[in-house]
Amino acid sequence: NDEGRRPDAPPPRSDAASPQPAGGFVDEDYAYGGGGAEARESRFRDLDSDSLPSAFAYDDGYGAPAASFAEDAGETIPPLDALPEPAAGRPAAPTAPAPAAPAPAAPAPAAPAPTATGAAAEDLLLQAVIAEGAGSRYDALSLDGGFRGRFGASDPYYQRAHDGLRYGPHQAAQDSGELGELLALMQETDGTTFAQIFGSDAGELVAVTTAEGPSGLDSPGGRGPRVQPVAGRDLWEEPWLERFRNAARHAPFQAAMRAQILARRLDPLRPVAQALDIENDRGLAMLLCLGIQRGVEGAMAHVGGAVNPFDTPARLGAALDALAFTDLGAFRAAKGLPPGDILDGPTHFALIDALRALGPDSPVQVPDAEGVLDALVTAAGPGPLGDALLRLRVSPAFGDLAAGG
Repeated sequence: NDEGRRPDAPPPRSDAASPQPAGGFVDEDYAYGGGGAEARESRFRDLDSDSLPSAFAYDDGYGAPAASFAEDAGETIPPLDALPEPAAGRPAAPTAPAPAAPAPAAPAPAAPAPTATGAAAEDLLLQAVIAEGAGSRYDALSLDGGFRGRFGASDPYYQRAHDGLRYGPHQAAQDSGELGELLALMQETDGTTFAQIFGSDAGELVAVTTAEGPSGLDSPGGRGPRVQPVAGRDLWEEPWLERFRNAARHAPFQAAMRAQILARRLDPLRPVAQALDIENDRGLAMLLCLGIQRGVEGAMAHVGGAVNPFDTPARLGAALDALAFTDLGAFRAAKGLPPGDILDGPTHFALIDALRALGPDSPVQVPDAEGVLDALVTAAGPGPLGDALLRLRVSPAFGDLAAGG
């Protein structure tokens, strides 16, 4: 009952929260802190532990040791066929030495391997990024983790609103509508298998997760219209968890996840790649990693902090003077950005792009592409994100040619 509650008060704390033992935080998929090794082991329950292996090392980023999920080697070579038996009633023909085989001719030069271009090349690029461990597994799930405290007490959802299920390498979130968009794309990709996996409630699942309306952060009780039970159960409960894991094993649905990642994580960062002159496989791979792990806004903030040639008012003023603008508002208007006199992410990278065009006449130093990539790793520091960026920075799987080239 919300009667008597102030309009500006946060939604009431839900009874759905897991208990907070003195020895550490426990939720349904991860446990944190407190106690000795034996106590921690007894409290730890990872609902992803029975997921099928994938071909890369998965580090959940929450203190658990990284585990190798490399797939087994390919199929064994079958034995040679047995020699045929002689026909009935006839002796086997004597075996004569085989004539010497002629010297083999010089092999013809191999035809160049076909090169994927466009969307196909970017899909292969993303597969390589995931294989390097820069994203979670396809079947990775977060079970209302924001509300339960998986992302810390500073997370806006913590004990205030339900973020719901998060799913896939990029953790498409239920409350934001990204999970619903992904489910609709999966249904469009292979409707028959979608119905087989999600059952008779598949239609309701898509309808609920794609519903219009505010976030749970702006909804009474902390539940938005997209974070409602389907067939009487929340999506972070069984039988939904097993259904989502089964869906993640279907290759067309994995392709749908990658298509959404490219559209929702890479496309908004393309102006960043252009401004920094890193529109190559390695540069896009590192931006994808940031977009997957931190979201678009977090990725822009990371790159902007790592590459900031106008970090003082004097340098910013010199940059605007060199570009013949009186202030940031005039520059933003010229670039078609919203009115204002603020140095936000889009303005930051538009300025860098304009300064790069000045070449040696730029009053502030703009790092070259190699310097940019190094700065992205350095700014991350040690930890899961920094480790992932470093692997992408040095991996031979990525070239420094233009993407798809």
